[in-house]
Amino acid sequence: MSAAVERQIQRDLLEERLRAKEKEIGPPSPEGEEWATEAFREAEAMAAGLPLSSSCGGT
Repeated sequence: MSAAVERQIQRDLLEERLRAKEKEIGPPSPEGEEWATEAFREAEAMAAGLPLSSSCGGT
């Protein structure tokens, strides 16, 4: 199985778990959504070997 297919399967499984958790506790806040979007971008960049942006709320 190729790395791209494995990543897609992982994303699909994660999405399933996120939807189940959202049903349980409700949707995330706008801040949580923004953080998650940036976290996914960074994870994809890391997987692709691209440099990370410095905009993700680090301290």
